[in-house]
Amino acid sequence: TVELDAAKQQLNKIRQSFDSAMDFKTTALNQAAEAQRALQVNSAKVNELSKEISDMKDAIHQLKLAAAQNLEEYANI
Repeated sequence: TVELDAAKQQLNKIRQSFDSAMDFKTTALNQAAEAQRALQVNSAKVNELSKEISDMKDAIHQLKLAAAQNLEEYANI
């Protein structure tokens, strides 16, 4: 029975070690999933901001053209 008790203790230690490893794995997988979600959200934000910047550049270009045209018309008066 001493050997049986020793084997049970060893089995319990192995079980605890396995449970700890599984908890660690679960935590790591959850962190990876959260990182993936954050990456998707941030990528969408980058795309949105890039489009806004492009739209603003287009607007600036149009304003410059209009200003140049106004200056030319003013000079012809």
